[in-house]
Amino acid sequence: ALPLTHRDQGLGTLLSVADAYLEMGNLEVAERALTQAHSLPASAEDEVKIQRLWALYWQRSGQPEKALEAASQGLRGARQHGLDLAAAGCVLQLADLGRREGLLGARQTFALWECAREVALCDLWLAVEAISHDDPEPVARFLNHPEAANLLGAYRLAIQDVAHWCLLRGHFTAELQTLVSSQGLTLVEALLESSHVSVRLKALDLLASLQSPQARALLARQSSDRHGAVAQKSNWLLEASGSDLTLQVSLLGPFRLNYGTQTLDDEGFATRKTRSLFTYLMSRRGVMLPEEVLIDLFWEGGVTRGA
Repeated sequence: ALPLTHRDQGLGTLLSVADAYLEMGNLEVAERALTQAHSLPASAEDEVKIQRLWALYWQRSGQPEKALEAASQGLRGARQHGLDLAAAGCVLQLADLGRREGLLGARQTFALWECAREVALCDLWLAVEAISHDDPEPVARFLNHPEAANLLGAYRLAIQDVAHWCLLRGHFTAELQTLVSSQGLTLVEALLESSHVSVRLKALDLLASLQSPQARALLARQSSDRHGAVAQKSNWLLEASGSDLTLQVSLLGPFRLNYGTQTLDDEGFATRKTRSLFTYLMSRRGVMLPEEVLIDLFWEGGVTRGA
């Protein structure tokens, strides 16, 4: 039975009870509250609320098909009675269940009602859909939303998919650093499990930007990564995080590179061509150079197998 204080209560109270107990994970009490609420006269808006709560109940119960059915029924009812905000809420609920249709319209409705968190959620699901088409615009819109970081706790897996795509494609690194700066350690930890070495290497930069004891502990763990480049970069970042190390390169006069107590001069390069290539790239730092340009400059006549 329902707790004594909630027996024979009105519809509004029963819906509040069901919502609260769903949040607490007490599905038994939530189900009883919803069953009792379902037997009472209800307005069109309350009928939509009941269906949305049933959808959440079935989702938490591990029955996604029933959850989809309830959320879809709520959406039909909301649209039938012109309840735009309630319909937008149903669209978001369906998106969470994997059916991502009508999100742009829902986003417009939430923006009109100044529901910032719901707008960010629409942007998240639109970004998740966009990465399957390599479309960066919705991804950028989500990452730049002020509420994006506040969704990390509840929607980490979806945000993880978006972040993984960004690192794999080399997009929006600065935006990702902003996203993880407050509470993104768990997200970065998941990215470091990627099978793509390039993603793990870029995730290390995100990790280094966190500058916390937990981040240092994770860096230390990555120093034993199965891939040598990841392990080496982890060690470098771990060393740098404990001191004020900067990379200094002298290109005028004798070549010299200093990093902390480590020094590299001309003799540190395997060949003179390697040193010339490094010097050229450093002098044009930040400039995108096509591979063909470098080949023409340093490998006249084409690249040989040994190059």
